[in-house]
Amino acid sequence: MDFRRDTLDIHGLVLAITVLSLAVVIVVLVLQIGWFALENRRQSIDAAEARHADVEALRESQTAALAEYRWVDRERGVISIPVERAMELMVSE
Repeated sequence: MDFRRDTLDIHGLVLAITVLSLAVVIVVLVLQIGWFALENRRQSIDAAEARHADVEALRESQTAALAEYRWVDRERGVISIPVERAMELMVSE
C-alpha cells in the first residue's frame, strides 16, 4: 500500500478527535455529577445519624430526670419525684 499525503482525510481526523474529546468530557461530567450526588447523600446520612444520637441522648436524660428525686427550687421547697411514685400517691389519695 502506497501512502501519499494527499490521501489523508484531515476533516475526518479532526471530526473523530472532536467527537472523542466531547465523549471524554461528557463521561467526566457524568462521573463528577455522580460523585457529588453520592457525597451529598453521605453527608445527609451523617447529619441524620448525628441528629439521631442527639435525640437519643436527650431522651435518656429526660427519662433519667423522670425517675429520680431532685430539687427543682430549693428556696421554695419544690422537689421533683419519680413519675411512678407520683402516680402511686395520686391513686392512694
